[in-house]
Amino acid sequence: SVGVDIVNCIGRDSEHGICIQQDQADSTSVCTDVTVTGGEFYNNVGLGICLRWGTVSTAILKRISITGTRCYGNGTGKNVGANAAAIPAGGIGSYTQNKASIGTAGFISYDIVCNDNVVYDNNGYGINIEGFANDSLTPSVSSNDIYGNGASGDIDSHSLWVGNSFGVLIQENYIHDNSA
Repeated sequence: SVGVDIVNCIGRDSEHGICIQQDQADSTSVCTDVTVTGGEFYNNVGLGICLRWGTVSTAILKRISITGTRCYGNGTGKNVGANAAAIPAGGIGSYTQNKASIGTAGFISYDIVCNDNVVYDNNGYGINIEGFANDSLTPSVSSNDIYGNGASGDIDSHSLWVGNSFGVLIQENYIHDNSA
């Protein structure tokens, strides 16, 4: 996908509220210039907003912007699809079926912006960001309100998790009243 704008949508009662994914069938595919602005994503089994790389080693997401969304009540179930153990549950997150490859030459998200979102009352993660890197812009996770997440004792969770990433600006997030 290239040049996609998703504005004020609702994603609910599904595997994920919305899933932005690099094309698994094309080893040279890059998903780029996608914006998610506004909208509500809730009551999903996995994530409210999912950034997912396919299974090919050249999987790249680039210039994805998630701003002004509300993600709540996600992570309603632990077993999703054929790769259930690899799928995180919660508000906003990124993952691949090949977890060990995150942050390597493939399986990277360049210039991602995740700002001004309200992420709350998810059973798992609030925001789970892995494999973020900078290319031409500074990726950022800023000015998010993250609270009430991690209530489930049997789902891996953190209020804000940034792993296997470099060159990411994290600032002015209001993180409070989370279980994890």
